[in-house]
Amino acid sequence: MDQTFPLRRREIVETEPLVKTLKERWPVLFSERQVYAEFNRIATTNLENVVFDALDCFTPSPRKEVLEKK
Repeated sequence: MDQTFPLRRREIVETEPLVKTLKERWPVLFSERQVYAEFNRIATTNLENVVFDALDCFTPSPRKEVLEKK
């Protein structure tokens, strides 16, 4: 996918295809693994870490829950 990135980017930016068309032409782009890889390629950030870090803000730590029960 690294080798086809410029081609995919140009196609998406210039022709603005429908999502259905994109999915037919580049089905792998719609897999979870590839979404993370594409995000990392574009933003140089690990999306999976960002998502889980954000979720951690809403999930109490088990240690804290145990201490609160005492």
